[in-house]
Amino acid sequence: MLRTLLLAFHPSLVLLIPLALTGCANPGPLGPDWEALSLTVFPPITEASLRGIAAWDEDVVWASGSAGTCVRTTDAGQTWTALQVPGLEERELRDIHLFGPDRALVLVVGSPAELWRTEDAGAHWRLVHRDDDPGMFMDSMDFWPNGRGLCFGDPVGGAFTIWVSDTSGEAWSTVPPEALPAPHPNEAGFAASGTLVRCLPGGRALVATGGGAARVLETHDYGVSWEAHATPMAQGGTATGSFSIGVNEGGSAVLVGGDYTDPQARAGSAAYSVDGGRHWQPAEEPQPGYRSCVQAVPGTVSGTWLAVGKGGFSTSDDGGRSWSGLSLPGHYTMSFAPYHGGRFAVAYLAGAAGAISRLEIPCER
Repeated sequence: MLRTLLLAFHPSLVLLIPLALTGCANPGPLGPDWEALSLTVFPPITEASLRGIAAWDEDVVWASGSAGTCVRTTDAGQTWTALQVPGLEERELRDIHLFGPDRALVLVVGSPAELWRTEDAGAHWRLVHRDDDPGMFMDSMDFWPNGRGLCFGDPVGGAFTIWVSDTSGEAWSTVPPEALPAPHPNEAGFAASGTLVRCLPGGRALVATGGGAARVLETHDYGVSWEAHATPMAQGGTATGSFSIGVNEGGSAVLVGGDYTDPQARAGSAAYSVDGGRHWQPAEEPQPGYRSCVQAVPGTVSGTWLAVGKGGFSTSDDGGRSWSGLSLPGHYTMSFAPYHGGRFAVAYLAGAAGAISRLEIPCER
C-alpha cells in the first residue's frame, strides 16, 4: 500500500546563474548559452539521500534514494510527493527506471539485491526479482526501447553480476560467468548516480567500472557476450574510477568519476571516446575533478556535455576533451527530459538530504 511521507506545495527558489566558468574551455559559438542558465531549487520534502532520478517528460519526474524513499512530481516540480516502499525502510534505492508516468522500477542495492515495481504511481509495489547471495551489490540498470534491459553489479564468486531482461523488467536471468570478462582485483562498480549502464541502438550497451581497474565493458548482442576496454580514468583505489558513462546521438562517449574521497583531485576524472566507447583518451587538463553523473545536453550541437557531482557542475562543448566549471550547488545525479524542440533543454537533479532542482539550459543564442 501507499505510504505517503509528505505532500506539500512549495514556492520554489529560482536562481538566475551568471556566467562563472573556470578552466581552459570556451563555449563554442553554436553551443548553449551557459550565461543564461536558470536553476530552480525546490525545498526538500525528505531527508533521504537521492541517487537515482528519471524524467518521463518535463512534468513527470521520479527520484529514488535511501530509506526506501521515492519522490515524485507531476507538475514540473510545483508539488512533490514522497513515498516509502513498504518493507524497504532500511534499504537503498540507487537507481530508478520509468516505463510510463505511473510505472516505475527501482533497484535495491546490497544483499538481498532486489527489483521492485509499481504500475500505479506508488500506490502498490511488488517484488519482481531477488538474489539472496550475501556478496551481491547491484549498481545500475538501463533499458532499450524494445523492453530489453540490463542490470549490472559487483563481482560475486569471481565474476561480474549482470542480469538481463526481455520483458520490460518483469523477469530476469543472469549472464553466465564464462560470457563475461574476468574482473581485475578489486574492480567493481559505483552505485553513485544510476548511470553506469547505457543501452544503445542495435543491442549495444556500455558499462563503466572502477576500483582496482577502470574499464568499459561492451556488448553487441543484448548482453549475450562481452568484451572489455581499458580507460585512462583514475584507478587502483577503493574509491577511484568511472562513476558515470554517457553516449550522445552521434556515438561519442564520455566518462566522469575520479576519487570520491578527494573531490578536488582532477587527474583521471574525465575521459572521452570518438568511436563509441572502444578507445578512450584522457580529457585535457584541468580536468573537472570528481563528478558522479554525465549527460549529453539535448537540443544543442553534438559534443555538448554536462557533468555533476558533490563538488559542483562542469561543462564541455567539445565532446569531453576540455571542461569548464559552473558555480552551481553540487548534486549526485540528473536526468534530462526528452527534448522535442524549443528554447530550453530541461534537466532535473537530485542529491543529498532530499535535494531536488530543475535546470533550464538555453539551446539557442
